[in-house]
Amino acid sequence: MARRTVVKSPAEAKLESQEVEHYLRTLGGQLRGPARARAAVIDEIRDGLDDAIAAGTSQGMSTAEASEEAIAQLGAPQLVAAAFAGELAIHQSRTILWRLLLTGPLVGIWWFLLLVVPSQHIQPATVISAIPALPVVAPAVMIATGVLATTGSLIRWLPESSPRQAALAASLIGLVTLAVDTTMLVILATRVLNGTAGSLSPIIAGIAAAASIGRFPFAGAAICHSVRRLMFSR
Repeated sequence: MARRTVVKSPAEAKLESQEVEHYLRTLGGQLRGPARARAAVIDEIRDGLDDAIAAGTSQGMSTAEASEEAIAQLGAPQLVAAAFAGELAIHQSRTILWRLLLTGPLVGIWWFLLLVVPSQHIQPATVISAIPALPVVAPAVMIATGVLATTGSLIRWLPESSPRQAALAASLIGLVTLAVDTTMLVILATRVLNGTAGSLSPIIAGIAAAASIGRFPFAGAAICHSVRRLMFSR
């Protein structure tokens, strides 16, 4: 049987658009993850609905019938959002890990300039004495790098991390970040209070403190994301 092409009137096109947009708005409210990743999911679903509606109208359905059929076949927004939850959780974990990894050196260099360089004895023991939280940084970086590798393009050759594992890693790195930055702020505050901060540059001290405080929201987001993910996966 030959397909009958249906030319949509402006009213029908508007009706189709309203139904699709309502569905997509509802779906968007159910998605959790980075804005760019959510937008990509919405675009993918929109394209699928448009294709399904076009196929329906080409077979003789009205625009309303084709829209209803396409949406019904796709499923309830809650179910579609659940299907994308793992993918979006991976995106969220990767975003958090990248932020913490990239800000780490930017924060660390100021504490190094503040506490290590003035001593003029830049040796491993001196560095660790000035920055006692340093030994936990290397393992944290290795964990974060490993998760990024096993959730990105390298999964062709490496075992893929699950959304739960990625969220746990993000939470761990967030906790380490909070611990390291808090430790450095306490060290600075202690030196100020006991009067031994006279040799420190006030400008560098202010920048270092502000940089550490500025990372708190990222670290907190990592922990909250992990908690939400663990609750969702139960």
